[in-house]
Amino acid sequence: GALKTEAELHALQNQINPHFLYNTLEIIRSRALIQGNHDVAEMVESLALQFRYCINSQGELATLQQELDHVHNYLLIQRYRFGDRIRYKEIIHDPEERVMNSKIPMLTLQPIIENALIHGVNPRVEGGCITLRVRASEKRLYLSVEDDGVGIAEEEVKKMRRALQENAAVPLAREQEKHSSGIAM
Repeated sequence: GALKTEAELHALQNQINPHFLYNTLEIIRSRALIQGNHDVAEMVESLALQFRYCINSQGELATLQQELDHVHNYLLIQRYRFGDRIRYKEIIHDPEERVMNSKIPMLTLQPIIENALIHGVNPRVEGGCITLRVRASEKRLYLSVEDDGVGIAEEEVKKMRRALQENAAVPLAREQEKHSSGIAM
């Protein structure tokens, strides 16, 4: 009785919150457009699209095109922050419909690109370039993200490789999280 009603109310509140946020972001975007502030309107729209993408499809598969759209929305906002210090290139060897509709786990690309931006490109005074390459075979999709940023110490790379080879990546990440220098990937 009462427990079920409370659970239903909680579910309803959780449903209302995203709609409230979407509506609020739309009000802010509209206000910015009325005031002629197109930069703010563009950033708010991009943020709303990112939020909707993350909330509406948690744990699902997405098409490569949806993932790329999410990356583009993320980078739009970051370009306002970093200006021309950040460059981004996409090299898609075979951008046909079959490739663009290939399914990959949701939120695969944006966190890796964010990692490259924050840890690779941003620490360089002159910034740098992040390159996403996509290649498809008959049965597989090959994705790589590269940056020309500051790099990573060879000892850190060796440590990560050892952890992966020992199948201990999760404990390593958890252990390092405590020291606030974890491996996010």
